Amino acid sequence: ADFGRYGKSTAHVAAAAGIAIFFQSLLIMLVGGVLMHSAAPAMTDFYVASAGMTPEQAGAQVLRSPDSIAATFIVFGGLTGFALMLLAQAKAQVLNTYSSSLCIANLFDALFRWRPGRVFFVVVANFIALAMLYGHILEFVEAWIKLLGVLLSALAGIIIMDYYVVRPGLEQAGDQPVGESVNWAGVATLAIAVLCAHVLLRPYFKLEVVTSLACVGVFYPLLRLRVLRPSAQSVQAL
Repeated sequence: ADFGRYGKSTAHVAAAAGIAIFFQSLLIMLVGGVLMHSAAPAMTDFYVASAGMTPEQAGAQVLRSPDSIAATFIVFGGLTGFALMLLAQAKAQVLNTYSSSLCIANLFDALFRWRPGRVFFVVVANFIALAMLYGHILEFVEAWIKLLGVLLSALAGIIIMDYYVVRPGLEQAGDQPVGESVNWAGVATLAIAVLCAHVLLRPYFKLEVVTSLACVGVFYPLLRLRVLRPSAQSVQAL
């Protein structure tokens, strides 16, 4: 949506999205996979020699993401890997700090009409981050981010399913609602998909994004077209 504002046509937006997906999801993953595969023997020896691990424990540690990736860059990459990791972390932290300061500034502006300036809130954001580090709550933040990923994938699946599959079926039957405020079938599907992917199916299949999308594909058409099928007349009456 952000870069789509500057596209002159749908084809331009599709091309930009395709290029981004290629570099982020394919090329970088391929380069990272080659790096981790090449560095695995050296990293195993490093853990055995420096941490006193058994070869089995060292092999498991090499596969433990994301800590193993950072360690591989620094140990296997040497000075170059250390510099790349430092620059990448610095870039990410600058963006995160500034984005956080904007959120806090908007919050205080909306609630109290207090506007001391962005520099002040950059300092505040860093103090909050240090307090969070001291309180050891990053594990909870990481778990919440993972849950947000499942929520986002399920929500995107509902939107795509509704646009391409469910809505055309309702329009053909003359039941497409007008002025509907809440899509309760979508809300129920979102809750069911996240519950199944994050709790019920997680012990059997670890890729929660895949299981959430599969649940959306099963439950959303069933709920929207059968159980909670909308009626255009009833919605207009409301």
